[in-house]
Amino acid sequence: MTDLLAASERAKYERMWARPEYRVWSPGKDSAEEAIATFGASSVIDFGCGEGKALDQFLASGMEVIGIDLVSLREGVIEACLWDLPADLKPASWGFCADVMEHIPTDKVEAVLSNIAGKVRLGCYFRISTEPDGMGALIGERLHLTVRDAVWWGHRVREHFAQVVVIPCGGYCIVVARK
Repeated sequence: MTDLLAASERAKYERMWARPEYRVWSPGKDSAEEAIATFGASSVIDFGCGEGKALDQFLASGMEVIGIDLVSLREGVIEACLWDLPADLKPASWGFCADVMEHIPTDKVEAVLSNIAGKVRLGCYFRISTEPDGMGALIGERLHLTVRDAVWWGHRVREHFAQVVVIPCGGYCIVVARK
């Protein structure tokens, strides 16, 4: 990982994931069932999979799954920066990206969305926080680097997908994007 920003973010999240408090709640796990209902039985890339709690649910439902995260917390997860994905990463039918986009630096959001759109054949399910984080204080860092409302996120995603449904949920939004 030669990108200095990516290396700095990776170091920050290594410190954050070392905190047991950070591992208590998983927005990805909370959203996986809804995403599975959207996807049906297919292949999925979990962009920013963290510990892989949603990966486990996808696997249990019979899906072919690839997990990618800046910090690999379990065997089999591809350690990569989302604005610099491996060129040999094979596309999947769907993408899943929960509690990730708000952690991306604003100037990298377009690159991440472009990369995700380029690695999915049908679409992507996003869960994006629209509020500042409450955990970064544990390590003296801000974790949510791009705090925007659901409308802003909808506009960004529409630049990369043909059909986009945005559902504001009070503190976060769900964005279901289809090619």
